[in-house]
Amino acid sequence: MSQQTENIENTLWSAVRALEEKVTFSREMAEQMKSYNLQKASIKYEDYARNLDKEVSIIRGLILNGFATNRDIVESTQEQQE
Repeated sequence: MSQQTENIENTLWSAVRALEEKVTFSREMAEQMKSYNLQKASIKYEDYARNLDKEVSIIRGLILNGFATNRDIVESTQEQQE
């Protein structure tokens, strides 16, 4: 169970990094669209980046709080056994 938990956590951190790269790229595209005076496209990229940022925060919170990896369940089970 410990190895599985570690694998899940590592995978989730990889997802966070990938999403953060998308956020950065989307914000760069938003700036580029602004420089071309394409306001609607700029707004769409910025909205996309903002939504991705929310997803990143959720996943990061799940990892750090242990919900995604069942850390709380494992710790509770261990406490009951003692």
